[in-house]
Amino acid sequence: MGNRAFAVLKKNRTDKCGDEVTGMDGLIPQKLRQLSRSESESRRAVPRHSNWVGSYASLATFVNECQSWLPEERYNKLMDAVDDLGTRSGGISGAVSYDTAHFEGHMDDFNSVMFGPTKSYTFVHRKLLCTDFDCLRVGKNLNMDASTIACAFACPFDLVGKYSIDNAVLVRWIATIASMYLDNPYHSWRHAYDVFQFSYFALSEGAGSRFFNYHDMLALMISAIAHDVGHTGTNNSFLVQTRSPLALTYNDRSPMENMHASVLFETLTKPGLNVLSGLSTDAYTKIRAKMIEAILATDMAHHFEFVDQLTARTSHTSTKPFLLNVKFGGEERENASRADRRMLLTAFLHTADLGHTLRPWDVHKNLVVLLEEEFFLQGDRQRDLEMNIMPMMDRTKDSVASSQAFFLEKLVRPLVEPFTLFLSVDAGIQMLANLEDNAKHWAKLLEKHLSLFQAYVFT
Repeated sequence: MGNRAFAVLKKNRTDKCGDEVTGMDGLIPQKLRQLSRSESESRRAVPRHSNWVGSYASLATFVNECQSWLPEERYNKLMDAVDDLGTRSGGISGAVSYDTAHFEGHMDDFNSVMFGPTKSYTFVHRKLLCTDFDCLRVGKNLNMDASTIACAFACPFDLVGKYSIDNAVLVRWIATIASMYLDNPYHSWRHAYDVFQFSYFALSEGAGSRFFNYHDMLALMISAIAHDVGHTGTNNSFLVQTRSPLALTYNDRSPMENMHASVLFETLTKPGLNVLSGLSTDAYTKIRAKMIEAILATDMAHHFEFVDQLTARTSHTSTKPFLLNVKFGGEERENASRADRRMLLTAFLHTADLGHTLRPWDVHKNLVVLLEEEFFLQGDRQRDLEMNIMPMMDRTKDSVASSQAFFLEKLVRPLVEPFTLFLSVDAGIQMLANLEDNAKHWAKLLEKHLSLFQAYVFT
């Protein structure tokens, strides 16, 4: 849909009171113009260190990598200096001016480490592969988030090298997408970060990469970042019932998900943002199709149908196993596994989208409360419009938390059980254990309080 998608999104965006707010079609070009100017403007580099410092994002990443071997006091002073620099320079969206005096007394710290285009795997592991990841701890600095996530494209799969992705372009694209998420209680940039981390963890630590080729992994990781970009904080049913421009544009068929995919590919047409520029036309066409299919499948309207398909396929693994290591098996193995890989790509993104249900209880419950508040805000708008309100979206009735035990058992578990077959034993066991634990917590709270309003969740 191109630029029309942005125009549609503008008309559909409303604030909590239902009034129109600034549109994405105005926001995006403005941000992209800033990014383009930032890249082309001259920069005054730190003398003797110009080969290390290219942007605020890369500098911040560099200093973070120093943490493990710098004394805490010196590290904190360095971070204070970088944060101040980022504030003065406007971060990634402004021209960066480096002042030697700003780092006076800290050059020995810079000289004590090496920093290059290949980021430390230890750094990525600490940030993205921890088992207690909590997306509510991130999202405060989009430039830092973008730089951290970009590291995941470099290791352990070296997607940056395999697809000739320029690191600066990758960081800029991620930061741009992040800035295009609205400040919804749940469907915000933090949720996208959460879905990306889950997907990356499942591929690497979870050993899910065994079933994919490199095209698949690149498609999954990019899709995870942008799968809910521009989310309006309402569901598709609301868009259709209110005859929103998005629903009219996409003929009532997954309007939200269609918009997400359209915005993703629209950003790739902007100067300095095409992370897929190194792909051949054929490779781009294939990856685009995979990403669109996976993002559209995150519409919960397709959930039961997809779960049935995945369950049916996994029930025949004894006679028709899923092929492993297809990335090394040549064209014949890739062709033979194509349908399975497309299904698994959808399974990984869809499960990641529901991934908070597989997090530890303290993480999961906080995200459910945010999701509940987003539902209530939609219910408030429906009340103002004199529309019927679903019980879980009505803040005057039992909250969504009261239905969580049922949701986890009847909707999430049937998806997760076959999904974990494609993970390492340890990863699968941990996810199922968290799911079971969360369901028990909700059941106990419901039994104790009979109804579950927000206040009871934290008692």
